Amino acid sequence: MQLFLLTQVATAAYALSARTVAPPRVVVDLDVVADTLPLESEIYLSALQELRPTGPWQDRESLPDHKWRTFDLARKYWRVLREKRVVRPADATMILRLLFEEDEVGKRARAARDDPTGKKWENGGWAPTEGPLAGVRPGTRPLTAGEVVENWDEVLSARCHAAWRAEDADFSRHDIDAAVTRAAARRLADSADEA
Repeated sequence: MQLFLLTQVATAAYALSARTVAPPRVVVDLDVVADTLPLESEIYLSALQELRPTGPWQDRESLPDHKWRTFDLARKYWRVLREKRVVRPADATMILRLLFEEDEVGKRARAARDDPTGKKWENGGWAPTEGPLAGVRPGTRPLTAGEVVENWDEVLSARCHAAWRAEDADFSRHDIDAAVTRAAARRLADSADEA
């Protein structure tokens, strides 16, 4: 009798819980199925090249990498996108441009180390005194991925937006969103043609 009652209670509890508990759901993050960051990067790069044809990104087909993490633009960009969970294409494209410009800072600093015109400054440090690298401090480095993630919302987003507005007073983030949409459509059309 006790076993029968226990079975009835368990059955009733299960039936009640089956009605009140939502069925299990499966959530799939596409980056788990396939790493989409290289593809996303190509699309954002294409949109950047369409909107701003001149710059250190102009002849690139993919993001540059480097043996040193501080100067590895591709790895840095992917880390920022992953950690920031950037939703808007305009932000992802502005971050890409920022990282390209920061990469140029690093390249100039590395070149300044080997410049023969370098001399010690009165207040400490040294830098080249002539040519295109005059005044570039060899110790300068680009922003790290962590610095971009930590400062994007408070400082860097507004700085990047202001840089775009300085080049084009009518600039809107919607312009970047539209360029990313066009770049993605071109990429899909190219993939369909290949298939």
